[in-house]
Amino acid sequence: MAANVLVALAAALAGVPLLDPGADDLLRWGANVGPLTTGGQWWRTLTSMFVHIGLVHLAVNLIALADLGRTAERLFGAGAFLGIYGASGIVGAACSAA
Repeated sequence: MAANVLVALAAALAGVPLLDPGADDLLRWGANVGPLTTGGQWWRTLTSMFVHIGLVHLAVNLIALADLGRTAERLFGAGAFLGIYGASGIVGAACSAA
Protein backbone atom coordinates (compact mmCIF):
# COMPACT_ATOMS: atom_id res chain seq x y z
CA MET A 1 0.00 0.00 0.00
CA ALA A 2 2.85 2.35 0.87
CA ALA A 3 4.46 1.87 -2.55
CA ASN A 4 1.21 2.80 -4.28
CA VAL A 5 0.82 5.95 -2.18
CA LEU A 6 4.48 6.92 -2.62
CA VAL A 7 4.24 6.62 -6.41
CA ALA A 8 1.06 8.74 -6.41
CA LEU A 9 2.72 11.38 -4.21
CA ALA A 10 5.86 11.41 -6.34
CA ALA A 11 3.75 11.83 -9.49
CA ALA A 12 1.75 14.64 -7.87
CA LEU A 13 4.95 16.40 -6.79
CA ALA A 14 6.17 16.08 -10.39
CA GLY A 15 3.05 17.91 -11.58
CA VAL A 16 0.70 15.04 -12.45
CA PRO A 17 -2.90 16.04 -11.60
CA LEU A 18 -4.19 13.82 -8.76
CA LEU A 19 -7.78 13.72 -9.94
CA ASP A 20 -7.38 13.37 -13.68
CA PRO A 21 -3.91 12.52 -14.99
CA GLY A 22 -3.48 12.68 -18.73
CA ALA A 23 -2.41 9.84 -21.00
CA ASP A 24 1.06 11.38 -21.37
CA ASP A 25 1.42 11.47 -17.58
CA LEU A 26 0.44 7.82 -17.26
CA LEU A 27 2.85 6.80 -20.02
CA ARG A 28 5.70 8.72 -18.40
CA TRP A 29 5.05 6.99 -15.04
CA GLY A 30 4.99 3.48 -16.49
CA ALA A 31 1.41 2.63 -17.40
CA ASN A 32 0.84 -0.61 -19.28
CA VAL A 33 0.23 0.08 -22.97
CA GLY A 34 0.03 -3.11 -25.01
CA PRO A 35 2.14 -2.10 -28.04
CA LEU A 36 4.82 -0.53 -25.85
CA THR A 37 4.90 -3.39 -23.35
CA THR A 38 5.04 -6.11 -26.01
CA GLY A 39 7.39 -3.98 -28.12
CA GLY A 40 10.23 -4.20 -25.63
CA GLN A 41 9.20 -2.07 -22.66
CA TRP A 42 8.57 -5.17 -20.53
CA TRP A 43 9.20 -3.21 -17.33
CA ARG A 44 5.71 -1.72 -17.73
CA THR A 45 4.33 -5.03 -16.43
CA LEU A 46 5.95 -4.11 -13.09
CA THR A 47 5.50 -0.35 -12.96
CA SER A 48 1.85 -0.49 -13.99
CA MET A 49 1.04 -2.16 -10.66
CA PHE A 50 1.72 1.19 -8.98
CA VAL A 51 0.32 3.67 -11.52
CA HIS A 52 -3.31 4.72 -10.99
CA ILE A 53 -5.67 6.84 -13.04
CA GLY A 54 -6.40 9.39 -10.33
CA LEU A 55 -7.26 9.43 -6.65
CA VAL A 56 -10.52 7.49 -6.97
CA HIS A 57 -8.77 4.60 -8.72
CA LEU A 58 -6.02 4.63 -6.10
CA ALA A 59 -8.49 4.77 -3.20
CA VAL A 60 -10.64 1.90 -4.48
CA ASN A 61 -7.57 -0.26 -5.06
CA LEU A 62 -6.18 0.53 -1.61
CA ILE A 63 -9.49 -0.29 0.07
CA ALA A 64 -9.65 -3.62 -1.76
CA LEU A 65 -6.00 -4.33 -0.99
CA ALA A 66 -6.47 -3.52 2.70
CA ASP A 67 -9.52 -5.78 2.96
CA LEU A 68 -8.56 -8.71 0.76
CA GLY A 69 -4.84 -8.36 1.38
CA ARG A 70 -5.29 -8.67 5.13
CA THR A 71 -7.17 -11.93 4.63
CA ALA A 72 -4.65 -13.28 2.12
CA GLU A 73 -1.73 -12.34 4.36
CA ARG A 74 -3.36 -14.13 7.28
CA LEU A 75 -4.01 -17.23 5.17
CA PHE A 76 -0.69 -17.46 3.33
CA GLY A 77 1.79 -15.41 5.36
CA ALA A 78 3.48 -12.12 4.53
CA GLY A 79 6.13 -13.50 2.16
CA ALA A 80 3.70 -15.59 0.16
CA PHE A 81 1.25 -12.70 0.01
CA LEU A 82 3.95 -10.44 -1.44
CA GLY A 83 4.63 -13.09 -4.08
CA ILE A 84 0.91 -13.45 -4.85
CA TYR A 85 0.55 -9.66 -5.13
CA GLY A 86 3.52 -9.40 -7.49
CA ALA A 87 2.53 -12.38 -9.60
CA SER A 88 -1.07 -11.23 -9.94
CA GLY A 89 0.09 -7.78 -11.03
CA ILE A 90 2.47 -9.18 -13.63
CA VAL A 91 -0.06 -11.70 -14.98
CA GLY A 92 -2.78 -9.04 -15.06
CA ALA A 93 -0.52 -6.65 -16.95
CA ALA A 94 0.51 -9.39 -19.40
CA CYS A 95 -3.12 -10.29 -20.06
CA SER A 96 -4.00 -6.64 -20.53
CA ALA A 97 -1.10 -6.12 -22.93
CA ALA A 98 -2.12 -9.15 -24.94
